[in-house]
Amino acid sequence: MTEDIETMDIADDVIVCTNCNSSLVEPEYKVPLCKECRDKLSNRPIPLWIKAFFGIIIIILILSLVKFPSSVKAGVAHERGVRAEKERRYITTMNEYEKILNKYPNSTLALAKLSIAYYQNGKIDEAVETINKIVGQEVDEDLIKELDTVTDNISTFYYPNEDLTKILNSPQENYYSEELLIQLESYVNNHPNDTAGKYYLADVLYEFGEYDYAEKLIKEVINSMPEFHFSYLFLASIYREQGKYDEALEYCEKVLDMNAESPGAYISMAKIELKRNNDNDALDIAKKAYELDKNSNQAISSLSLAYHYNDMIKERDDLLNLLREKNDEFEVEFLTSVFNGTNQWR
Repeated sequence: MTEDIETMDIADDVIVCTNCNSSLVEPEYKVPLCKECRDKLSNRPIPLWIKAFFGIIIIILILSLVKFPSSVKAGVAHERGVRAEKERRYITTMNEYEKILNKYPNSTLALAKLSIAYYQNGKIDEAVETINKIVGQEVDEDLIKELDTVTDNISTFYYPNEDLTKILNSPQENYYSEELLIQLESYVNNHPNDTAGKYYLADVLYEFGEYDYAEKLIKEVINSMPEFHFSYLFLASIYREQGKYDEALEYCEKVLDMNAESPGAYISMAKIELKRNNDNDALDIAKKAYELDKNSNQAISSLSLAYHYNDMIKERDDLLNLLREKNDEFEVEFLTSVFNGTNQWR
């Protein structure tokens, strides 16, 4: 068969195969060919270069389809993260920016946003690790201000100066000891502008029941560093133990204004409601804290405590055992003392 279809002069009213001039043309096709010629043409081998070209196109298409869903997911995560950040929902913000970094691990903007979300959720180690990844990178000026506030708070309260660190790490059988209280009081008297010193002294005073003095110090801490929301939760705990429940709830609300998804705020609110015998409300709030962060030992502990006062013993003990598995001696000791009655918590 020739490469080109031959054209022949034939009578206008006679239709023949354009390849072999046979009169046995298949009538259902636009191009007049006999069956034999049509079969031969359809079985002609496709040139190798055409096969190669279409092969490349198919590979590109497959790769595009593989990458497209992850790119779309990253875009959706970005939109959700931005919206959650504006609404100060920092657990959602954290989760969405983690998704973005799975796709774009070197995104300076995503790293910066994630580090702030980590800090707001009390994940200090993760915040520090993430901030270190963007040191020296160009960042928006407004974002720099936020990062500066975060790094100042972290360095002040989690990396205090050598003298204060030495006191806090001094060997003693029980951390909350009379000796530690004396050392911290002396330190604060000699360093009246040290915000971290006041915070840690207030922490020990709280354990000794010196609520008025602790309240005074924490208010000074808040005045010095109003963005450190853990101080507000500390003040809420002080008011709770003094029976000032409305004031305590007010400071929990201040924290929720900073982070609408703060497990710490809901944990504190649950304990406040338990203190004033609103056990059903406390259980609902404690469940919310747990749903926000199921890995938080404090959230697990507060829910176990709420189960206890709602006579849900199996659920209570399941969470207590979970804390034992996590080796949280402090929370286990506290809950056990409440459950066996040696600690008249309320």
